Amino acid sequence: DTLKKHDIKATFFVIGKNIEANEPVLKRMQQEGHAIGSHSYSHHFWIDVWGAKKLEADIQQSLDCIKKVTRLDTYLFRPPYGVTTPNFAYVLKKLNLTSIGWNVRSYDTSTTDINKILERVLRQTKNGSVILLHDRLSLMPELLDQLIPALKQRNFEFVTIPS
Repeated sequence: DTLKKHDIKATFFVIGKNIEANEPVLKRMQQEGHAIGSHSYSHHFWIDVWGAKKLEADIQQSLDCIKKVTRLDTYLFRPPYGVTTPNFAYVLKKLNLTSIGWNVRSYDTSTTDINKILERVLRQTKNGSVILLHDRLSLMPELLDQLIPALKQRNFEFVTIPS
């Protein structure tokens, strides 16, 4: 609702295992023009040490879940924890996926202090920045209600990753 209120489009990297319980949310993301990418199926803590075969199965499962709900073949992938390995590189190339990182980390999962998050993001954001935020957090609507106008005031334009 907050992004719609501010007329902002974003890129969401979704975790496959959470899709079934949140199908209406994923459909709404698509209908409202947001970009959708995979963030793996499991978001497993040890995913970075998995072999290529297991990693490919996990990522493919997430792509299948996304396609089932949206009918989209996404090419965007964000590795869990931002970790990349030779196995990730191999599997992403095989699946024709583009790995998308970030260059502004909000640390929104480490603190609930909105002022600290705002200060950190505003200090780091430059033209072309990709800001990492987590939509599942209860503080997100309030944070975005402050962050979006502050970034707009600084003449930043909001675009989705394919842009």
